[in-house]
Amino acid sequence: MGVPQIWDLLKPILVDSRVPFRKFVNDFNQEHGRSPKIAIDAYLWLFECGFISREDSISKYITHGTESKSLLNLIHRLKEFLSFNVGFILVFDGSMKPSFKKDSGRYDSTLLENDLYFNEMFKDIDYKDIWDKHNSFHSNVGKCIGQESGLQNSDFLDNLKSILKDFKISYIDACGEAEAQCSWLQVNGYVDFVLTNDSDSLFFGCTKLLRNYSKYTQDLGSSGNSPIKKPDSRESFVTIVDMEKIRLLMKVRTDPDSFLLFSVLLGGDYNQGVKGLGKAKAAKLSQLEEPDFATLFRNIFSDVHASKETCQKNYASFQTKIYSYCQKHSVSLFGRNYKELFDKGKLTGWPSILAVMCYIHPIIIPNFDDKPLTDVYINSANSEVYKDIDFERLSER
Repeated sequence: MGVPQIWDLLKPILVDSRVPFRKFVNDFNQEHGRSPKIAIDAYLWLFECGFISREDSISKYITHGTESKSLLNLIHRLKEFLSFNVGFILVFDGSMKPSFKKDSGRYDSTLLENDLYFNEMFKDIDYKDIWDKHNSFHSNVGKCIGQESGLQNSDFLDNLKSILKDFKISYIDACGEAEAQCSWLQVNGYVDFVLTNDSDSLFFGCTKLLRNYSKYTQDLGSSGNSPIKKPDSRESFVTIVDMEKIRLLMKVRTDPDSFLLFSVLLGGDYNQGVKGLGKAKAAKLSQLEEPDFATLFRNIFSDVHASKETCQKNYASFQTKIYSYCQKHSVSLFGRNYKELFDKGKLTGWPSILAVMCYIHPIIIPNFDDKPLTDVYINSANSEVYKDIDFERLSER
């Protein structure tokens, strides 16, 4: 989900970035002499293919008897990607995904087992202890501590992943959030682009993103919520989000620190937002360069091993600074004197330290094994593993 208003900020620049997926692949091939490699937020595809009932609720894989149709939708997408000979990897959310994220059940009466596990295992523990325990478990046991908990996928996901294996299509289970893992893969050069609609990827550091993969020529996704009743194209389009190019064109800040503070102020997946600060005010404060509140905010939490007491002290000081600045410069910042808002002594609704740490230090796979991206799988460009697929067995499923 992320913060949709981030896309509103980038909209003027993205207006000419919508291209046929075929063209994107061909252009990349001409420029780099090879096919692009793409990390795909699997949850997005599961939602758009119809496996999930509502995007804002994971109660979770409720298909109401439509699983066969949803599976055909997914297979069609996979087939389309394979036909373009692009390399890709599906990335699923893991059991270390923060339980307080909106689409993890917070707004639904039913929490996933994974959420309950996260709550109970890390209740009242500093984030640095979560971080160290997770990494230590990987080093000593060779897998995520969430996997060791005994939690299993739903029957639906087990079945889906079994089908992917039969098709020799590789995937990975992230330790935490898929979009954080996808962003890490892109930043570290394992893939060239991340395919997702989640703006959180931008403050997780992703610099090249493909958005709204669909058969709409406009910047619209396949969620079924489009104002256009039917797709207006026979081929798939994507919107290319290249942050390096965008920063050269935008007159305001579009760096990860700015996006992070904007999300915190306005309200993102981990918090409801600071009360009284809407889109315009949040954008103004996050884009300031003097004082640079965005960098100051990240620096408070830059050390994952900083003590909770130190973070609390610096966090409280930051909140006082930003409130005092708004109080003194309301007119020059926002065009009017918001006396009622800034005469209360403080701004309320700031996220917890745990939530901020999850934003800045997301749980990812340490010592990543790149085997799922090699040509032993059919979803690697130029792979010929399809010759080994047991189609007779697949037809019996």
